[in-house]
Amino acid sequence: MFSFRALGILTLVVAGLMSTGKCQAADETISFFDLAFVPTTVSIQPGDTVTFQWMSGIHTVTSGVSSNPADNPGLLFDVPLNAANPTFQYTFSLAGSYSFFDREHETGLVGTIIVNPFEVEVEVVDNAFTPEHVTIFAGDRIRWQWIEGSHTATSGASSNPADNPGALFNAFSTVAQPVFTHVFADAGFFPYFCVPHETIGMIGSVTVQELFIRGDTNRDGTVNIADPVALLTHLFGGAPAPDCGDAADSNDDGGLDIADAVATLGALFGANTVPLPGPYPNPGADRTADTLLCL
Repeated sequence: MFSFRALGILTLVVAGLMSTGKCQAADETISFFDLAFVPTTVSIQPGDTVTFQWMSGIHTVTSGVSSNPADNPGLLFDVPLNAANPTFQYTFSLAGSYSFFDREHETGLVGTIIVNPFEVEVEVVDNAFTPEHVTIFAGDRIRWQWIEGSHTATSGASSNPADNPGALFNAFSTVAQPVFTHVFADAGFFPYFCVPHETIGMIGSVTVQELFIRGDTNRDGTVNIADPVALLTHLFGGAPAPDCGDAADSNDDGGLDIADAVATLGALFGANTVPLPGPYPNPGADRTADTLLCL
C-alpha cells in the first residue's frame, strides 16, 4: 500500500520538477523532396530512430504500401510532412521489415525500413562456448561462430530425453558449417550444450530479457502517475523491488533512486516535458551496460 510518507515525497518531487533535459538523436534520415524521398531503403537495429525530413512539397509519412484499405495503411504512423511539420521521428523497437509511402504522391514509390535483429556472437572453440553465458532481449539473435573442433549447439540442459534436447535448436558447428544463428523470440532462460563434448562440460546459456518501456515501473504497458508512485513506495514504503529494474530506472543511470521518480514526473508533467531515455514511449531494449535486468 502507498504510504503517506511516499505521498509527501511525491508532492515535493512534483513541486520541484526540472524543465530541461536531453533528447535522443536520430540514427537515420530520409529526406522528402517534391516527388520523391531518398533513400528509399535504410537498415537499422532495434531501438534505432528514423527521422523523416521535409525538404519541399506537401507529403505524408504513412506506414504500409498503399492507401488501399485492404493494405491497412497507417497502422504504425500516418502524419503530415510539410513546411509546418518539417520532421517526424519514429523509433523501431522490433526486428522486421516496415514499409511506408506518401499519400500525397502515391505513384507506387514505397520505402522500406529494415530492422535487423541485434546480434551477439558466441565463439565455438575446442572445449567451450565463449562467452559461456550471454544476456540479450527478446527478438535478439545469437550467432555461433565456429573456431575449431567438431561441435553442436543443441538447446536443452542435457541429452537426457527429459530435458527435451534440441527442441528449440540443434545445429552442427564445424568447418563445413561454421555459422549458426538463432533469434530468441521469447523471454526466459535457455541452456544449451555440445553433444560430442557434453561429458566434459561444454555448455552455455542465454538469458533473454523482456522488452519494456522506460518509466513503466508497474509494467502495465503505459507510463503514468502510478509508476513513480510504485517506485517511491519501494524506496520509502518497504514494497518489493520492481520486477523490471530497467523499466524503473527512468533516467538510465544504472540505479534506482528518487531521481528516477523525478525523471518520470518531468516527462509527464514538466513545464517543458522531456522524453525519457529509450526505450520510450514504445517497448524496446536497453543496450547500456548496468546490472539492472528485466526478467
